[in-house]
Amino acid sequence: MAASIVLLAFFSTTLLACSAQDAGREGRLFPRNAILLWHNLTEPEATALENVLDRYRRANPGVEIIVQPQGPTMEEAFIRSVRSGLGPNLLLSNSANVRMLAEASSLVPLDDRVSEDVSARFLSVALRTLYYKGRLYGLPMAIDTQVLYFNRQLIERPAATVDQLMQEASSGQRVLMNSQFTDAVWSARTFGVDLFDAEGNPQDTTGGIANWLTWMEQVRDIPGFIIDDNTPALRERFLRGDIPYYVGHSYELNMLNEVFGADLGVAQLPSGPAGGAGPLLTTSALLINAVSSEHQIELSLDLARFISSSDQQAALMREANIVPANTRTRISEGLYPHIATVTAQARTAIPYFNDAEIQEAFGVLATAYNRTMTGMASATEAAIAAQVTLLEEFGFPGSQIVANTCIEQGELTVLTPDSSELLIVLRTLVDNFSDVCPGVRTTIQTISPAQFAQIVTEGGDLGGVDLMFVHHRDLRGLMDQGMIAPIAAVLDPTLVQQMRPIAATAMRVGNELYGAPILIDMQTLYHNRGLINDASGTLADLRAQAQGGVPVVLDASFEYGYWGVGAFGGRLFTDAGQFALSPTALTDWLTWLQESQQSFGIRTTPDRNEALEQFLTRQSAYLIGSSLRLNELLSQFGSVSLSVALFPQGPAGPGRPLASVRGLALVDGLSSQQMLLAELFLSYVASVQAQSDLLLAHRILPANSAVLLDRNPNVVRMAEQLQFATLVQYQSWLDSVFALGDQAYTSVLVDGAAPAEAVSQMYAALEADAANTGIVVPTPEPTPAATPTPPDEPAPSTPFAAPGESENVGGGNVEAESTEEAFQEGATP
Repeated sequence: MAASIVLLAFFSTTLLACSAQDAGREGRLFPRNAILLWHNLTEPEATALENVLDRYRRANPGVEIIVQPQGPTMEEAFIRSVRSGLGPNLLLSNSANVRMLAEASSLVPLDDRVSEDVSARFLSVALRTLYYKGRLYGLPMAIDTQVLYFNRQLIERPAATVDQLMQEASSGQRVLMNSQFTDAVWSARTFGVDLFDAEGNPQDTTGGIANWLTWMEQVRDIPGFIIDDNTPALRERFLRGDIPYYVGHSYELNMLNEVFGADLGVAQLPSGPAGGAGPLLTTSALLINAVSSEHQIELSLDLARFISSSDQQAALMREANIVPANTRTRISEGLYPHIATVTAQARTAIPYFNDAEIQEAFGVLATAYNRTMTGMASATEAAIAAQVTLLEEFGFPGSQIVANTCIEQGELTVLTPDSSELLIVLRTLVDNFSDVCPGVRTTIQTISPAQFAQIVTEGGDLGGVDLMFVHHRDLRGLMDQGMIAPIAAVLDPTLVQQMRPIAATAMRVGNELYGAPILIDMQTLYHNRGLINDASGTLADLRAQAQGGVPVVLDASFEYGYWGVGAFGGRLFTDAGQFALSPTALTDWLTWLQESQQSFGIRTTPDRNEALEQFLTRQSAYLIGSSLRLNELLSQFGSVSLSVALFPQGPAGPGRPLASVRGLALVDGLSSQQMLLAELFLSYVASVQAQSDLLLAHRILPANSAVLLDRNPNVVRMAEQLQFATLVQYQSWLDSVFALGDQAYTSVLVDGAAPAEAVSQMYAALEADAANTGIVVPTPEPTPAATPTPPDEPAPSTPFAAPGESENVGGGNVEAESTEEAFQEGATP
């Protein structure tokens, strides 16, 4: 009897999905109007889908729908069934499986069966995930992409930019991120890396790879970022409720909402210097069995259209938080804020392409990412290798920056303030440019800094000048005077992508690029290895060294003593450039300095020349000076004794030095001939070739991120420190802040005043002068407390592969039996 039941079940299933030739027998033994559907949904999604199917049954009483839930190997079972002429009529599967299923000839192409009107209902990025070799293989039911989850009990307003996220992680907040390439690539677009357009055509965006990998390198090294390749373990860690951020998938919304309820926040992923984030997007799609009869194909397609209609997608959203792929589904931000956020993120997402050529190109980027994260190569080295491969082997567009020689002839004039530091850099560029364009004679015209400042504020007749060598703070004044022109249309796009983010930001006025960055001048911590071999890593280390007899002299001016304010959670500017310095952070830093003087043997001086003299005469192991001094100091100490160090960490994050950028601005109103010559020179000075030459000759921190720094360890550390530097912005109140800040430092460190009193007087003076300077003075607020941070996380190694919770195609870590027991910060399950 049992055997008969098994045979009956087998033949029923077989006849349900038989081929068109068996339609007669199928009609005699089982209703022709029947559809078998496979899915592997969990609750509450499965119940919500069943409710949709019930509504279809009521609307179509002559059609029988049979649902058979499956396990995690559903797609493999589907392929085996189709090869035997069996299987379900409809398969609800992730779009990342389309390539595998189509290559197995298991699916019916739908592009000739789905009208333009039906296609137009869906998000274009969602529909694109279902194409393979130009054919459409399904209809999307729901979308999945990444968002930024946050705990409202710990965070009131989530980080909106990658810089803010890094700053919070550096200050003690913790961020959970998946280290698999497919889950980490969301941040690539924020640095301009967007390999393909919506149609899958390669784009000229490979120049930003170095900046992206540099950011990821910092993420790897900051303990506040907890990275791992085990999605369930990361999610379970977030559910404990003591970590504020989790970069997760939208399909996890129900699991997180069940625990956090109203405390769960959902935000779009942070943007970056090049724009919004670009997470990968996949869909849950309805796919049709290739061996179904024509009649069953029509029935299955009708059901697929019903499930993916706006009304039914709205029901799925209400009942199970399933994010609709149908753009006609109305989503109330008031009623469904989480879904609305995911949908907004989806509009900037990158479709998970099924095409082999596209996946192979992403594989090149994945290799560069994995080499960087495992420490096998520096970010710059890995980026250059990836860029070369994409351009030469995959045919990505990328223009030649400057030819080895050029045939143009003429004369160029570059105006610069009379400064030895600037002239030596500019002469190197001019001399080397003459080798590239021997027919172009470039003249350097100098004027006094005072005359140059007058041009910035009042304008004037430049009389034949084509380019100006400027400090980034001068750009706004020159623009206001009508002296300079934007250069975005002049400079090669690849060069713009290669600019370090801080350099590109510095050379912009509003959204327009007004200068080609050449060098970055950053306050740098030098140390004498003859006095102390290992530089201090924290402020506590610095005190211990001084107590142990190491001579330590620190700068007591506001400008060169500002770096420690960042270590106590302070920042000088808001994102909009307004004054943001917390008096609490400044007070805490001045208190630390005063106590270090009184009890730990650290000396301070407000005299910059004295600080330099103390370092040169070996009476201080440390000097805070311009990064442009590196060559000069090496000539006096030698590479064995002199080294660049990172600024010490404080209770609320790393030390944050000030930085500025120098570059070339294009004079407005040039003739077409002079514009052509100026364009050649601008493209040259911003190129890898020119900036590599500057690095070799002067050990200058290049503004171009694609310059290899590996043979210059001191410059490498400068580049690392740059990630936490503060760009000095143009503001009318800045000089007043520096002057009053100097008074506060002197009052505390020379006169012995109480730090709180000195800071109070400084802010009162700023407030009194607000009408003249336009400054808005912040009120005191608590300094962020440092949160204990875990040890460094192991680096990932995952190639471009279909996303999945427990699948790790790269052979990485396998999910432990108990994530609660196995997952510990600093250890991969």
